[in-house]
Amino acid sequence: MLLINPEKSFTLKNFNDGSFALLNHKSQPESNFSVEKAARYFTYFQNIQFEDVLSGWSIEKKDSVLKSKPYIIISVQDMNGVESNLKIFRKQSDNGIDDFGEKTEFDMNRAYAMLNNNNELLLIQYYTFDPLLKEIDYFR
Repeated sequence: MLLINPEKSFTLKNFNDGSFALLNHKSQPESNFSVEKAARYFTYFQNIQFEDVLSGWSIEKKDSVLKSKPYIIISVQDMNGVESNLKIFRKQSDNGIDDFGEKTEFDMNRAYAMLNNNNELLLIQYYTFDPLLKEIDYFR
């Protein structure tokens, strides 16, 4: 997973025999991490759904999102070597205020996403994706 803060990014490998490898942002192995948390993390990918496919947008509006720097990139490679990636982009706050009346630039509940570079924008909820949005420290 690639995050805005690269030092918090990680690669987690499942060898499908009960063993795992955790690599830091420099692709160096981490020796001290929780195998239980690593195993649990893979279960978080089950039944992840997006809220909506965004259609009817102008080309300019869609391109402004897709050409911006992703907030998070999640890449998953299956046992056959097929890779899927999800690029998550922050969504601007609709009115500049969060649910608690505080000023905020970004929507705290939803974000945009693109799956496998298909140029189709999705609307996702942090509530659904939050279990996937871990930093390397989660596993330590």
